[in-house]
Amino acid sequence: MDLEHVQRLKMEESFWLGAVLRAEKFSQLRTRYSMNKLETLKSSKDFQRARSGRFFRSKSFLLQAYEDKSCNKVKVGYTVSKQNGNAVVRNKIKRRLRVIAKNIIGEYGIKSWNYVIIGKKNSLIEDFKNLEFEMNAAIKKIHS
Repeated sequence: MDLEHVQRLKMEESFWLGAVLRAEKFSQLRTRYSMNKLETLKSSKDFQRARSGRFFRSKSFLLQAYEDKSCNKVKVGYTVSKQNGNAVVRNKIKRRLRVIAKNIIGEYGIKSWNYVIIGKKNSLIEDFKNLEFEMNAAIKKIHS
């Protein structure tokens, strides 16, 4: 290998290293409340209990909540029915709702409360800021 080829390889390596570092920095900025770890509801009984609790209906999702005095943590469950599309579409809706829940419920959720978020098709096309605004309004309404 000649000197010019070695220098070109070093430049490419430093370019990609810089790109990776910038991407990591950007992803750290986007996740605002990464310290708040939310537990996930898994049992069917928890989801059924949420149906009898408080709820808030918005354009993009339905938020159900109930107080569980046996646990001192915030727990969140996610549901998207088959009416919303195939598995790829449903998983995309759930991913968006998980990020919103981590940001909003992680900050404003009350310990010993369990939340269930039922996604709608509109969550895919709705702007992310609007989704955050709706979730914030839903939490305030449920706890008022």
